[in-house]
Amino acid sequence: MLEVTRIIIREKGANEKNSKIVAYADITINNAIAIHGIKILMGDSGEYIAFPSRKDINNGKYYDVCHPINQEARTIISNAILNEFNKQ
Repeated sequence: MLEVTRIIIREKGANEKNSKIVAYADITINNAIAIHGIKILMGDSGEYIAFPSRKDINNGKYYDVCHPINQEARTIISNAILNEFNKQ
């Protein structure tokens, strides 16, 4: 069973003033795996998260560094992060 056992919410950087990013989250899953740099963004219908990605220097496309494999895992992680974000 997937359990988010730790969440740290960080403010966005000063150079991201005009960005949709409102904060970043670092999480630990099952006290065993850490994921850093999950973006918390503000969209037209509220907050949502985006998992870390990297830009390919050869073609300019972004590729996921990590991401949930199924919707259940995505929902568990997203709900945990957004609940913690909204507490602050």
